[in-house]
Amino acid sequence: MVAAAAWPCPADERLEDRTDAPSSPLWRFAWISDMHISASTLQYTADSLYCVDTQWKPDFVLFTGDNNGHPAPVDPNVLESRDLRRQRFLKQFLAEHLKTPYVIIPGDNWPEEFDKVFGAKQYSFDRGGLHFVLLAPDRVWSLPKHEGLSVFDTATWDWIESDLQQARQRPGPLSLCPLPSRCPQGRRREPRRMSKLSSRSIDQKSQPCYFLLY
Repeated sequence: MVAAAAWPCPADERLEDRTDAPSSPLWRFAWISDMHISASTLQYTADSLYCVDTQWKPDFVLFTGDNNGHPAPVDPNVLESRDLRRQRFLKQFLAEHLKTPYVIIPGDNWPEEFDKVFGAKQYSFDRGGLHFVLLAPDRVWSLPKHEGLSVFDTATWDWIESDLQQARQRPGPLSLCPLPSRCPQGRRREPRRMSKLSSRSIDQKSQPCYFLLY
């Protein structure tokens, strides 16, 4: 779990060098990844979310995948896949144990049926003058010793490029892009492609805060 906060800061100044730096951030968010919820971690996760609400008190929570492996109980009157029950359980669990607004995407574990419960798995939004890009893989390789080997399809690459180009027109975005750290044989160019694409979309003077995550 990570907490992040934003202060106003011109591109050519370091916050610690300013005498008028604010004592508290303008806003903050909590970043949670790889919860891997299971029957044995339900209470621990609920306690952690309670801590987020009552102690950290962020403006929103960012969940970036590998969220939940625990399915809701089978309803004999409803025909549902195990994957759908996982997503449905997660949404209900968050509704019960997290009062802070959140944004969420799936990871390479348990991504199936995510869109039917939570909506889009790839999207962007603006918050406090910052631009966030949230990405989940289009395809996941699940062969032995290949867990986590994921790629984006052509349509997704086109959308990423368009979104980053549009974001460049706005001052000071922070783009968060959760990406696969490894690629299948023959697809190793994908992390390099993202690095080049994001570099072309950055104006160092107007956009000093940019994170690209692998």
